[in-house]
Amino acid sequence: MSPSMSPSTSPRPVEAGGRRLRALVQGVSGDLPTVVFLSTLGCPLEVWTRVRQAVAEHTMTISYDRGNVRWNGREATVPRRADELEDLLTALRVDGPVVLVGHAYGALVAEEFARTRTGRVAGMVLADAWRSDELLRLVHQRRAMAHLETQLQRSLLMTLARPGKHARFVAFDALPDEQRQEAYRYLQRPLHWRTALAELVAWKHSRPAAPDAWPPHRVPVLVVVSQPHVEHDQARMRMQQELAASSTRSGLMVIPEATNLELVTDGRFSPHVAGAVVQALGKDLVAEGA
Repeated sequence: MSPSMSPSTSPRPVEAGGRRLRALVQGVSGDLPTVVFLSTLGCPLEVWTRVRQAVAEHTMTISYDRGNVRWNGREATVPRRADELEDLLTALRVDGPVVLVGHAYGALVAEEFARTRTGRVAGMVLADAWRSDELLRLVHQRRAMAHLETQLQRSLLMTLARPGKHARFVAFDALPDEQRQEAYRYLQRPLHWRTALAELVAWKHSRPAAPDAWPPHRVPVLVVVSQPHVEHDQARMRMQQELAASSTRSGLMVIPEATNLELVTDGRFSPHVAGAVVQALGKDLVAEGA
């Protein structure tokens, strides 16, 4: 294990590609790939606490916050976020293949990284994944993203008008005390919300390639979906099925009752995601929830 990859008990700054990222490295060294967690918009690395703790019993893990970009649309694009991940892995001296675990927007970054760096990825686990072309295919999703943009704008205005206040994310309450408090402190930062907005807007205005233009993945792709995410939306469910079908070594699991964020934060549901990660690592183990 290189000094840059030494486990830590709390997040630390890492200089990556000329930028300072907040990252947490935990786990045990061995022959298995390193697991990298990619959060969705507006969520700090603490959301992965329960999944990360379970996976870290088997291999090294990296969770991190994407760099703040203010209103810089170019820096907030999905391809640039994939470049940023490459910079982070280089800074941490991670040379071998990694397993990518992406939640919602984070799945976009995972897919981009896997498509453009095929030799670097040993597997993927995608939870309630966004698809790069879904805004072209789903009218109601365009409306949902417009609503999300409004929510992000309101959160930004609240942090500017009422310093020290933050949006209430009920799913954050399922985190352990220390990580819950840190996650809420993170939400008090206006720059955090500017970055989330820049990422959403950059994605909305991107021009994705048609999925049938992509070659099949050569690594396991395991898709985990919260039931409310697809229960009354057959088009969205088809897109999750297509994502699973993008590899010959794949699986799809629908988790009853879990909401989008609870899928990774709540101890009732996080063992399903952790179990999928362990499966992607190629180990015949049952991951226990933290």
